[in-house]
Amino acid sequence: MKTNDDIMNYVRTFLLILIGLAYSGFISAYTIYERNGVYYDLYDLDNKLAQVTYYNLNSGEYYGDKTISSSIEVNGITYIVDRIDDNAFLNCNYLYSVSIPNSVTSIGYSAFAGCERLSSVSIPNSVTSIGQGAFKGCSAMSSLTIGNGVTTIANKLFARCSSLKEVTIPSSVTSIEDGAFSGCTALMSVTIGDNVTSIGEVAFNECSSLTSVSIPISVKSIGDHAFSDCI
Repeated sequence: MKTNDDIMNYVRTFLLILIGLAYSGFISAYTIYERNGVYYDLYDLDNKLAQVTYYNLNSGEYYGDKTISSSIEVNGITYIVDRIDDNAFLNCNYLYSVSIPNSVTSIGYSAFAGCERLSSVSIPNSVTSIGQGAFKGCSAMSSLTIGNGVTTIANKLFARCSSLKEVTIPSSVTSIEDGAFSGCTALMSVTIGDNVTSIGEVAFNECSSLTSVSIPISVKSIGDHAFSDCI
């Protein structure tokens, strides 16, 4: 017959196993679901929200052309996809294109960083927040559309996008942060929206092909070396 001490020992062992599984990611994996080659994390069950995520960080698991769904259904419940997680597509060197739906409101830091073959990106008007370095090192990106919901071009957001030739920053943007477009060596033309008030340090540093920049009168401050090493 088991004593109370025996029962307590079993309970402690069971709890330790649960904690170990949680730390290993085994339990949390049950909130991640794959749909048409894209992984979604049900990060907010109460509000029925999902985010695009990765299954194995740094595995480069996404490749080809990907379409992000605006919602997914799990066990008869519909979850709205409103975020792209930090590092979600990090270093996916064979990702060629991605379609972002209007349900997405935020893109995490380094979300697409190092996607060397990603050739074009269209950020919908629904997106209001993009994390630092989200598209850093997308060296094949030659076409970029920034939606009218974005308010800040974050640090190194498009740094080293060395195939990008022209950029139009919408009127929703109020600040361009440090190094936002640094190292965009093919960038020739930049049109800055009329609500931008600040341009950060080295924002366009080493944009060696830059020949045309339209800076509105709304700009009150320009950081050190913002346009250094530009033609």
